[in-house]
Amino acid sequence: MAASRRSPGECGFVLHGGRKRRLYLFAVVLGCSRYMWAEFPVSFWSIT
Repeated sequence: MAASRRSPGECGFVLHGGRKRRLYLFAVVLGCSRYMWAEFPVSFWSIT
């Protein structure tokens, strides 16, 4: 069986807007407080 080729941070797939989209994990840990934050975006090309 061939290994699946995933990008770093890719977690799988999800149905979004009627389309199958890649699901990513974005995680941050602040060093001074060790506060953890995680988001599961379907795209990194978003307007902020």
